[in-house]
Formats: sequence, structure tokens, C-alpha cells
Amino acid sequence: MSLGLTVLICICSVGILAGRIYEILRLTDIETGFLITEGIALNPVLLVLFAVITVCCGMIIFGSEKDDEPFFSKSSGIFADMAGAAFIVYGIMAVSQSRAAVFMIAGGIALIITGLTGLGSKPKDIAVIVLLTVFAAGMCLDVIIFDVYSVYYTEFMHRVLAYSSIIMVILAVLKNVYAPSGWSGMLLYISGMLCFAFSGMLSIAELICSFAVWQGFSVVIIRNIALALFGVYALDNALSVLPKEKKVQGKREEYPSRRRERKKEISYDIKTEEKYSSSEFAAAFFAVENPAEEKSADISAEVKDKRIFKGSRQPSSKTEKIVYRKPRD
Repeated sequence: MSLGLTVLICICSVGILAGRIYEILRLTDIETGFLITEGIALNPVLLVLFAVITVCCGMIIFGSEKDDEPFFSKSSGIFADMAGAAFIVYGIMAVSQSRAAVFMIAGGIALIITGLTGLGSKPKDIAVIVLLTVFAAGMCLDVIIFDVYSVYYTEFMHRVLAYSSIIMVILAVLKNVYAPSGWSGMLLYISGMLCFAFSGMLSIAELICSFAVWQGFSVVIIRNIALALFGVYALDNALSVLPKEKKVQGKREEYPSRRRERKKEISYDIKTEEKYSSSEFAAAFFAVENPAEEKSADISAEVKDKRIFKGSRQPSSKTEKIVYRKPRD
């Protein structure tokens, strides 16, 4: 089920990619960047609907999964390094154009450190937390104070969605690493899938349209590359926390093996020279597996033959006494 729901979210993300490409090429004024008519991919109703679908799928997948251990993805470190390098290049190139460039450089350094510390393992320096916090604060300032436009300006709306989803992923990763709880996996999955759509897919659509309507190289292309790489990094984190089906199957296969071991233990623990029949041995094994049966056994038989038997068994004659002993766990 988890894989099917994840594929459903990915299909919706690809739909956002296609809608954004159509929106840029057909419904947007290329010179000004404003929408001529109501958009498709950046339609608030569709965006909210996609977010609700993602949250519901995450709750269904992780509804019964409670794990307090941190989740790590070795491959995510590679994408973190690539995204960090792209953010550093973007920050250096945009120093004279954007006041948030310094924050982007700090975020790129934090992502590279996160990727190099064991390719996804727990960062060992408090500086990583500080740099990631500065990165998130810089993105908030960029869309709230530094570079604010109308909501009809599609490039600005793209930045708002991408930065918001990246901040959610950063918070989810920090919680997963430093304060893991039963909900860490679900939060990382939901934020990662949202970031993959809002940061990765929308940025890839921007890049495709930039090459389709080539107007020269610009800093915006580097920024879209960085956002797209971070979207892939978020997707890798989301996939890494999916419940593993093999673990469930392994738990189901534990019981037969444990049963065979206990059966062997019973055969060695019966201290009597009498060779019981297969039906008697099955009754003994059933009693060990069901302790309630042992309590209901009749131990008041008055006979002179005394045998020690582990399980539930009726005396074969009036001259036989059966002493029941509680089986060891």
C-alpha cells in the first residue's frame, strides 16, 4: 500500500510539472512574468487539494508505524552535497542582486556538511543546526521582506512554495536527527513529498521553459537548479522512511522457527522413559503453547505409578499418576 500511495503522489507531482509548463508557455506574459488568466499549477484550490492528498496518504502509510529511532538515507548525502554546491554558486552570483544571497551561501555550506558527515548520518557539530536555521530564516525574509511581488507574479509564487516546502523539510530533518519520535517518519515523508512537488517539479518546469524560450543565461537558472536538486534530496528522504515490507514478513516468519525450537525443548525436557505416541506429544505441545490448558488439567488422580509429564494428558489407567510441571518459557 505504501508504494502505491507514493506512486499516486508522484503522478500528481508530474501533473503539477505539466500544468506549470503549460501555464508558463500559454497563460503567462513572458516579458513581465504575470499571468494573463487564471493559472493551473499555481491554482490555490489545486495546491491545497494536492497537499491534502499528500497528508492523507502519509497518515495512512504511517498510521500504525511508531518508531523512535532516527531514519537515515545514505544516498541523500549525495543530493545534499549537490544542492548545497548549487546554493553556494547561486549565492555568490546573486550577492549584488539579492539581500538573501548570504543566507543561501550559509544554507549551501550546511547542506554540504550534512552530506559529508557520513552521507546522511547525524551531524556532529552544532554549527550545522545554526547554518540550517540561518538558511530557513533567509528564505522567509526573502519572500516576506526582501523581494516581495504580487501573487499574480508566477516566479514569486514559485519561490514562496519552494521556500516554504524547503523549510518544512529542514525542520523535519532536524527533528528526525535530534528529537526522533513516533511521528518523525510521517513528518519527514509528508514534507519530503510536498517539497518534491513544490520545489523540485516546479523548478524543473521553470528550467524546461527557460531553455524552450531562451533569453540568455541568468542567476534564476542556477537558483532553479538548486531548488530542483533540493527537491530530489527531499524525495530521497521521503522514500527512505517508508515502512519496509520485508520487516513485516520477517516477523511473520519468526513464529514457525520459534515453534520448532520450543518443540525441540519440550522433547528434551520430558523426564520419563516412556515413549509417548505422536498424539500425546501433540497434546503436550499444545498445552505449552496454550498455558490455560495446563491450568485446567486434572491433577487429583490417585494412582501408584508416578510419571513427570509436561502438558495436558489423561491417565491411561487407574494405576497411573501424572505429575504436571509448569513449562519453562
